[in-house]
Amino acid sequence: MRSSIKQLIIGLAVATGLSAVGVSVIGGAVAQSVAEQANQGPVLTNRHESSVSETDFQLGARQQLHRYFFK
Repeated sequence: MRSSIKQLIIGLAVATGLSAVGVSVIGGAVAQSVAEQANQGPVLTNRHESSVSETDFQLGARQQLHRYFFK
């Protein structure tokens, strides 16, 4: 009888320790994710027009290709 109670207590201690480790790992991952999202700039959604830098790059690449093939 004492052996089974001892095993139960040890099992509960191990389970409690593992759950504490699991919760801390998950909490750290969530905190890291939130910190990464905070460090990013604002997210543009529902954007119908390209930004200026994207169009400048596309025009520059297009002009280079045009010069390369039609020169």
